[in-house]
Amino acid sequence: MNYKPGDQECQVSLISSSSRKRSNARELAETLLQDIEFLELNLQNLHIRDFEDHRDDRKWPGLHDDDFNYALEIIEQSKIIVFAVPIYWYGIPAKLSNFIELWSEVLATDRGFKKKMEHKKIILVLVGGDSPKVKGLCIVRQFRYIADFSNLDFLYYLIGTGNHEMDILQDKVAINKATEINQRLKRLLNWREIE
Repeated sequence: MNYKPGDQECQVSLISSSSRKRSNARELAETLLQDIEFLELNLQNLHIRDFEDHRDDRKWPGLHDDDFNYALEIIEQSKIIVFAVPIYWYGIPAKLSNFIELWSEVLATDRGFKKKMEHKKIILVLVGGDSPKVKGLCIVRQFRYIADFSNLDFLYYLIGTGNHEMDILQDKVAINKATEINQRLKRLLNWREIE
């Protein structure tokens, strides 16, 4: 189902950040979200300007004509945000880093942003090829810090192994864990505990 900003039904959003069309991280996130309606923001398909730090300027620039404001509206109305993140060189993709860095601008120009983000639940889905269950933990830590700073509730993280397209389907442990989290999410959404 396609949602637009302002739709009341969009409780879950998926932020995909892989440059691949058939991403392992997205595939694992889709398993986690099976039978749950969600809106996907694929950062590869959005035109979002690069972050420029204006903290030392007298004021930040106003709204820009790109897709960032649309994406921001979607996450502001979502109650659960799932990040599907491939591990690139032991970190997150540049487009996702830029997207999160742009939150600094919103914090400076919209004093209510932190309140809007307060207690939204986030789930981090990581997939990489070089010992990701160990080497991906620094990304988990980074997202915990982001969650703490932004008053987000860090619900779960899931790390899978995959290097080539659809390798993640061979990681039965990650697939089973995604299915477990899926059942918990369905209960959470059905019981309206995310209010």
